[in-house]
Amino acid sequence: MFCPQCRREYREGFAECAYCKVPLVETLPEENTEPEEINAESAPETFEEFIEDIIPDEEVLSEAGMSREEFVEALQAEMEKERAPKPKRFRTAEERLSDVKTSGWTLSGVGILGLLAIILCVSGVLPIRLYGIASVLTYGTMGILFLVFVVIGFKSLAKISSLTEECRTEKEKTKEIREYILGSFTGEKIDEAVKDMTDEAGGAYYARIAFIREWMLEKYPELEASYADYLIEDLYQALFEA
Repeated sequence: MFCPQCRREYREGFAECAYCKVPLVETLPEENTEPEEINAESAPETFEEFIEDIIPDEEVLSEAGMSREEFVEALQAEMEKERAPKPKRFRTAEERLSDVKTSGWTLSGVGILGLLAIILCVSGVLPIRLYGIASVLTYGTMGILFLVFVVIGFKSLAKISSLTEECRTEKEKTKEIREYILGSFTGEKIDEAVKDMTDEAGGAYYARIAFIREWMLEKYPELEASYADYLIEDLYQALFEA
């Protein structure tokens, strides 16, 4: 006799599983261990077949104000956008300077303190003393490790001067660009200029961004792409979300 749930086996005379409280059966059904087969014939093989599976009815497209061709183009554009690599967030020179200072001072401090601790141990000042080959391996390995920390830390600190200058230059450039855009345009003026490019599906945002980008890059074409995007988002907030 077997329990159909936990599949425990019982001797003759038992009628109910002591654990599951269900009636026992004489034989257990065979477990299906075969992987579930995939119907390859029903899977779409081409993009056109995939579109046919998900494209809305003509009535739905008509209510949305879209044609079949417009829906397909929009879907393809969205798929290309998803496949495109995501740009890295722009890190200002001030952020990088802060990271360099933190890592430089931390590594240098840990390395110097570690070397001092080893010197104090070897000289007997600290009550931690090793002898023989153990002392050579331990103090030698730890000494090399702490020395590496010091070297890396000092190399990081050596970058502070150049990053400080880069930070100053970047702040001046950011201030100059902000004064140029905010002094030349207001949110109302930009909306008036792009009113024919907007629609109900969030087009105002993209039209405003395109306007700011065009005017900014016309005057400052040398700007790096990620830096330009950072400035545009900052300017958009100042113009429309302040």
